[in-house]
Amino acid sequence: ICPSGGFYELDPLGRPINAADPLRPIHGTARMVHCYAIASLLGRPGADAIVDHGMRFLWERHSDAEHGGYFWSVDNSGPRDATKQGYGHAFVLLAASSAKAAGHPLADR
Repeated sequence: ICPSGGFYELDPLGRPINAADPLRPIHGTARMVHCYAIASLLGRPGADAIVDHGMRFLWERHSDAEHGGYFWSVDNSGPRDATKQGYGHAFVLLAASSAKAAGHPLADR
């Protein structure tokens, strides 16, 4: 978990890449939500908090409140790649549907 929101990408040794201002691509955020929603359904302790962290990041930072859709990647300053790609939107649907199955309140958005 990145303290400023979202999730770190990790290098081969498990260290955060660019920890001071990490890039958070939408597919990485959505995959984490999906995986931890499954963990929640399996009863893994702590999984719900990670789903919540990821869902809030999707809606608060990846989402384009002005024009709709979801930015491909963001950093601490906002959108780094503001394109809106079908591949990324498919991952948002995956994250939301998984979060819905786990009973997360933001999933219906």
